[in-house]
Amino acid sequence: MPNEWEQYRDQYAPERLETYEAYVDVWTRDADAERKYVDWITFAQCADANMSKVRTAPDLVRHAEMLMSRNGYRLSASGGRRWIHTKGEVRTTSATTPKPRSAAKRKPPTPRAAAPKKPPAPPKPPPRPTHVECPNDPGMMVPLTGSCLCGWSPADDDPT
Repeated sequence: MPNEWEQYRDQYAPERLETYEAYVDVWTRDADAERKYVDWITFAQCADANMSKVRTAPDLVRHAEMLMSRNGYRLSASGGRRWIHTKGEVRTTSATTPKPRSAAKRKPPTPRAAAPKKPPAPPKPPPRPTHVECPNDPGMMVPLTGSCLCGWSPADDDPT
């Protein structure tokens, strides 16, 4: 139905007329609004964060807020749920006016030198043996600090 929103204009006037116009603007310009919402009033209720919509369809409320922001609107800090257009508005966190940046004054980024390559780590020495083979019983491994069943000990061969 064309201009289905006209019947709701009086509900927003005079305090929130800019909010009403913002809803109409987003509804008519953004195809995602018509795809996601059944009708204009559902979209407006979600963008208004109507408590029944917040309880029953919080995802639709978040989506409506995203559509409003994407189309250049933000919530006013002056109480109530009032959407205002940010066109031409400079938002800054400092109290001073930001200085315009000139591309000519900017220094080109200094290229970073490549980090020097680290030398490879020296090879690890082979692990020290913990067992040796008994000369009297081939295949029998004897701990360096122990003895074989035949009585031979690695300490027997140690000249020290």
